[in-house]
Amino acid sequence: MVAMSNNNQDWLDDDEFDLEEEETQSRSSDDVLKKVRRAERSKDKQLKELQAELEALRKFQRETTISQVLSEKGVNPKVAKFIPADIEMSSDSISNWLTDNGELFGVTAPTQQPAVNSEDYAALRQIDAVTSGAISPDDVNDAFNIMNNAGSAEELLNFLYSQGAE
Repeated sequence: MVAMSNNNQDWLDDDEFDLEEEETQSRSSDDVLKKVRRAERSKDKQLKELQAELEALRKFQRETTISQVLSEKGVNPKVAKFIPADIEMSSDSISNWLTDNGELFGVTAPTQQPAVNSEDYAALRQIDAVTSGAISPDDVNDAFNIMNNAGSAEELLNFLYSQGAE
């Protein structure tokens, strides 16, 4: 029986060793699990920070684009708060929205210049032909000064004849 008790003792020693090994493995797996959880929390925090930064950049880009288009169109910048968030952030999209909804804010679309018809062109050509030979105001002032400063009738006549020759 003694031999048997020794065998039992060996068996108990083996179990004790196994228990210690399991505890060591359990502690090391707990440490690894804690490290993994810590790393995951860190990654989540970084992701949230990057998402917040991206959102801030998108908001800034939207505000900049809208204010640029509104200032180009000469529209009060306070209209920006009425532009829906689902509008694509391009100058064309914002301009189109402003064209469609501008009346609500007192913004009128620029009117196109009416085309000049051919009769008006003919009249303009006639006016140009009549005025092309006319003396400019500077020439009139110069001529007036020459006539006033003429020392004799001969100088005055020479000037007048020279003007008719042109």
